[in-house]
Amino acid sequence: MLRQAFPHAKHHRLGEMVASLTAEDQVTYDTIFGGVPLKICAGDLSYARRPRLYWITWRMTRDPCYEIKEQERWTTLKLKPRRKMGLSSWLPKGFRTVVAAPMFPTFVRAVKKKKPPFKPAGIDSCNAETLERYQAFDFIYPPYQFKLGYMLRDPKGKLVPPPAVVREVLMGFPKHYTFAALNSKARKVDPQGYEYARCSLIGNSFNASVVAFLLGHGLFDMGMLHRPPTAEEVAVPSKPCNLSLDTASTFDEQKWQADRDQDSPEALVRYYLARPTIRGGEVTAYNAVAPSKAQLLRSVEADEWIWNTTIATGWKSLGEHINVLEARALLLAIRWRARSPWLHHQRFLHLIDSRVVLSTVSKGRSSSYNLRRVLSKINAYCLAAHLWPKLAYVASELNPADTPSRAKREVKKHKLKNSGTRRLRQQAGKALQTKNAIAAAQRRAAR
Repeated sequence: MLRQAFPHAKHHRLGEMVASLTAEDQVTYDTIFGGVPLKICAGDLSYARRPRLYWITWRMTRDPCYEIKEQERWTTLKLKPRRKMGLSSWLPKGFRTVVAAPMFPTFVRAVKKKKPPFKPAGIDSCNAETLERYQAFDFIYPPYQFKLGYMLRDPKGKLVPPPAVVREVLMGFPKHYTFAALNSKARKVDPQGYEYARCSLIGNSFNASVVAFLLGHGLFDMGMLHRPPTAEEVAVPSKPCNLSLDTASTFDEQKWQADRDQDSPEALVRYYLARPTIRGGEVTAYNAVAPSKAQLLRSVEADEWIWNTTIATGWKSLGEHINVLEARALLLAIRWRARSPWLHHQRFLHLIDSRVVLSTVSKGRSSSYNLRRVLSKINAYCLAAHLWPKLAYVASELNPADTPSRAKREVKKHKLKNSGTRRLRQQAGKALQTKNAIAAAQRRAAR
């Protein structure tokens, strides 16, 4: 259909199938694509195996970052990156690996079952402890996926399968890529089902890093890129690359590595500050186009920094709207900066989980009277201290300031001794005793 509609355009195809495909079925695919496939395992780039067959209709550029071995049914392509991404890039905070160099099996769908299926895959190679974990997690994965080397230890020390956020990164996707799998109500009602839904989406997907590597060579073959991506560039998402330049050595590797290791927090802030929106008051971080044709803000990865609690206080008045309270929290942060002269005359990045406050402060105005009162104070402090805040959206569940803001404040007992509330209660108690005494006297007189 596309060839008929656009006969003047170049057309290429990409197909993917499991490596366990039978020879009879492979003949059909080979006929459709006109050649044998490439066999690539994502374990060469990541910490999770995913051997797949890929049929492509473009030429692969010869490169020392991979080796090719011709075989009868396919051509094996082994990727050889100089390094992989570090464990801290995909391990959540508090999680630990059981082995030093993990290599997880192919991720599959998570399906909760009341009883195990008939002859599940890999059950003969599992010991008693593995089968206990298989049963404890409701048989959601095949039993071999619960072997000790394939598990992680959560912050409490419990052995658990890799959560969805780990599977996303190891499959080449951004963190929390499947966060919108269910709506907020479904997430709250069934958090376990929500986690299983995210894992199932990843289990049904292809490895994005491998596909990016193949598509990069395809775009280079069509003349749309100056060079194809290297295996290291798709294996390490944080490594900068510019495929519109002729050579991969355009970046100063030593300078970039030193900046990454010694000055990473500031370098990350500069990265976001260099991406302002048209309004200039916020940084650009958008998701794909939503069904409503509007771009959705994507959450910044707050765990890329190390956080400490500097100031935490309660609200002076609890009757205000949540948007006003969020604006007052931003005002508190700006006041804290303004009191230190060495923090004046600076741009700074501030993470906020309220889209209303983010848009209001970025514009510098609001039609709401209550928000306008707080906004005028924020503008005044920024003008007086010559501060230039850049706001970035962060999801509430990822906001490092969310937990400290919900901590209960301890109230000293001596403050309650002479409080007005206690005096009122004492006076009300005495009045009630007097009223009861008068009523008793009246009853005795009536007798």
